Amino acid sequence: MFIRRIGWTCCGHSYFETEKGYIGLGPFMVEPGDQVCVLFGGRVLYVLRPDQDGSCIYIGDAYVHGLMDGEAIEQWREHKLKDQMFAIR
Repeated sequence: MFIRRIGWTCCGHSYFETEKGYIGLGPFMVEPGDQVCVLFGGRVLYVLRPDQDGSCIYIGDAYVHGLMDGEAIEQWREHKLKDQMFAIR
């Protein structure tokens, strides 16, 4: 039963590692250079891909161990993560 649930959860998703060494599970099309973001007011982390025109393309949501449950916001408050404005398409 446990193995079956893991299979359902991971289906269509890929494991990845961020530049800072965090391990995550996100969309299967995640690529090097994609960014994991907290959108203020959002309930999950999001994977965005910077585009040549300066905007970002929404790739999907993600789980990143160590950045969930408000941990990313705490790091932002401690100036360990930066905020940034961008257009999403």
